[in-house]
Amino acid sequence: GISEKYDDLTIRLNARDDQHLKKFLKCLNAKNHEVKYYNHIITGYPQCEVSICGKTFINGLVQHHIYNGKSGKEVFDLPYDHPYIRDYIRGIWDGDGWISKQHSGCCGSYNILKSIQEVFELYTNRKPTKIRFDSGIYKFDLCGTQQLEWMYYDGCLSLDRKKILVNKKLKGY
Repeated sequence: GISEKYDDLTIRLNARDDQHLKKFLKCLNAKNHEVKYYNHIITGYPQCEVSICGKTFINGLVQHHIYNGKSGKEVFDLPYDHPYIRDYIRGIWDGDGWISKQHSGCCGSYNILKSIQEVFELYTNRKPTKIRFDSGIYKFDLCGTQQLEWMYYDGCLSLDRKKILVNKKLKGY
């Protein structure tokens, strides 16, 4: 989460995704930072985290509507024709999407999902199914695999675990 009070960003993931945090630190050239490991206080599952401090860094995130926790009011903060639009959506998907044999989908605020729907329609000529409210959050499912192919292109930086699932799904596992 983001702490504006302490000018700090902490990212916590399942320990099996620690390589993603190491890639993140490498992209930031954060040589004095390391991934820390611990067991979740409630579940006992292995976790990992990184913390990055800096007023300018945190102010930049806040200017792009990136806040602490999920509020349901998240804002899609990139023009649809931006050169990194696929990467932006893949980042959201890596955090809040799912991929299984039966279906794939994403959850989030209505505004985020509506924007992702519009981008998918623009670039893949396919729109996900209708956005629905389920278990306290908005969700949609994908129709087919066109959107996954578009998001997870060769050489893209992504959560390794999700990329493996996408490749399996595209090969019809």
